[in-house]
Amino acid sequence: MSHRALNMIERLAVEVLQAHEKSKKLVVQPYVHVSLEEAYFVQNELTKLRLERGDTQIGYKVGCTSRRIQAQMGIHEPIYGRLFEQDRRISPQSIRRGDFDGLAIEGELAVELDRDPSDLPTSRVGMEQCISRVIPVIELHHFGNPIDALNASVLVANNAIHAGFVQSQLDGTTFGTKSETLTIRFDNTEVALVPSEELIGTLLNSLSWLREKLLTEEKSPRLRPPVIVLCGSVAPLFRIAKPTLVDVTFGDHDLIRCSVQ
Repeated sequence: MSHRALNMIERLAVEVLQAHEKSKKLVVQPYVHVSLEEAYFVQNELTKLRLERGDTQIGYKVGCTSRRIQAQMGIHEPIYGRLFEQDRRISPQSIRRGDFDGLAIEGELAVELDRDPSDLPTSRVGMEQCISRVIPVIELHHFGNPIDALNASVLVANNAIHAGFVQSQLDGTTFGTKSETLTIRFDNTEVALVPSEELIGTLLNSLSWLREKLLTEEKSPRLRPPVIVLCGSVAPLFRIAKPTLVDVTFGDHDLIRCSVQ
């Protein structure tokens, strides 16, 4: 990479970090015509800046896992972002919409791995054995822009529009084949129900994709376990436009609750 390009990447990463801390808004315009590879360079630099100031990376999130969303974004594979301890919240959690750039949420599954995702085995059985526990979560997003104003590069450079996640304070359970459904409720009314087969398929496909992707990224340092991976949502992404009580349940797991004010 040229010195000029490197300077641009560093400048854009600082801009994204400042926006994340002050205005809470996505940085959109500089990335409309930036390649996906360059957008990941920006995300790498953003991660470096956060680590240098003392933040702790605890894992990854995988997004754009559905073909419909990929087609909408003009890409042929998912994207990933980084998870930081400083953005993790424990259920029950109360948050303010004003702290987000157009709050949107997803109910999904996360896993805790006993190794860095790049060190996962290639077989399904081997991968399952590396999952220490499964954790239902509510993922929080900055989603204030119209979707047609976004593309994959914009999402990636803004850390996959990730704005944090809410998880149970309990330990969760180990990975198994028990049939469990994930349910999302707003103000005690069900808005989405996802069967176990779709959840587990998405989970394992996301881990396999992330493993291959990280192996091609020279600047992705291996993380010490436990490593958290948010595996992408099968249910829709929901914009939250008013005060709402959000509940996510997954089988017998602890209820995940987020009260949006």
